[in-house]
Amino acid sequence: MKKILFISHQNSLSGAPLVLLYFMQWLKQNHANYQIDLLVLNEGRLSDDFKKISRNYYSFSSLENKFILHNQIPPFFKVRIDKIFKKRFLDKIRNNKYDIIYANTVATLPVALELKEGSKSELVIHVHELSTVINQILPDFENLKNFGDKFIAVSDLVKNELTGKWGIENQKIKKIYEFSKVEKFDQLQKNISEEFVVCGCGYVDWRKGTDVFIQVAQYIKKKKYNRKVKFIWIGKVSYNDRLIIEADLNKMGLSDFVDFVGEVLNPHDFLKNCDVFLLPSREDPFPLVCIEVGMLGKPIICFERATGISEIVATGGGFVIPYLDVDIMAEKVDYYIHNPQIMYEDGLVNQRNFSNFTPDKISPEIFDFIDEDQII
Repeated sequence: MKKILFISHQNSLSGAPLVLLYFMQWLKQNHANYQIDLLVLNEGRLSDDFKKISRNYYSFSSLENKFILHNQIPPFFKVRIDKIFKKRFLDKIRNNKYDIIYANTVATLPVALELKEGSKSELVIHVHELSTVINQILPDFENLKNFGDKFIAVSDLVKNELTGKWGIENQKIKKIYEFSKVEKFDQLQKNISEEFVVCGCGYVDWRKGTDVFIQVAQYIKKKKYNRKVKFIWIGKVSYNDRLIIEADLNKMGLSDFVDFVGEVLNPHDFLKNCDVFLLPSREDPFPLVCIEVGMLGKPIICFERATGISEIVATGGGFVIPYLDVDIMAEKVDYYIHNPQIMYEDGLVNQRNFSNFTPDKISPEIFDFIDEDQII
């Protein structure tokens, strides 16, 4: 039996952890000859789901409060004690002698390398990030990357950065698109409602381009239409960011035009009812929400050189526009408002194209890549 240790940076309800969960579920169902273990660095809403499919489930949270007087000892000794507990914890995991260590995101690479040290494990790094984020979360990636045996890049955009910017050998890298699922979606129907809804989605931060989303809304607000138009952003918003956003919307006169609804249990309820999906991200390698809105038959507008989604939309199903060109992005929204037939046809293109981005269709690509003999 082969042993594989997956490492998840967090078990949140977000892109990289969801892709990992879907793949582990597929692997358990289709390859019983694999022992599937998981090490998670930060717990989250998906933890129970991961526990159900893991033979052994390890969590860094188990290291907390190991010492009853932990909060009462001097910082110097506290650091030493923490280091001792961490070493014992990782030694225990390393003793399982894994065939493969699978680092899901570059954030897990330092821990993966500690576990690989002195072992014969093959290290697979699933890269869900582009260079700006890599530099932010792992400034030492330039040196640490050399210990990776195989790299999975979630788009051509990511792969090209790994080879061009980071100098990783092309033969070590396999491009495998992200995947997701929508529990049920029907063939898109032509339906012109009284309200035209533009949706965006994701955790509110600089990377997701929520400021651009608001600027596009400002452009559209100045136009006159025979239908009501609404902009809705779905995703977690910190308290401080909400204060800033609400102040901006108030000063721009957009408080009744743009709604940041926050994190919701079922975002598909909103996405099913939107007309166009706006992806104003500055860096977004291959967001799962675009796969989902594609399956739901919604056109996508995104920036070039910012997301791997552009590699799909470039063949139809939306518009890929110059990076951070707010005016052109807004003009394309305006175009769809005036051309519902083209919007419908582009939605059909996306529903057809993105129907292939499912766990059952893409998981075998990951398995074939990690299961083959060392390629270097």
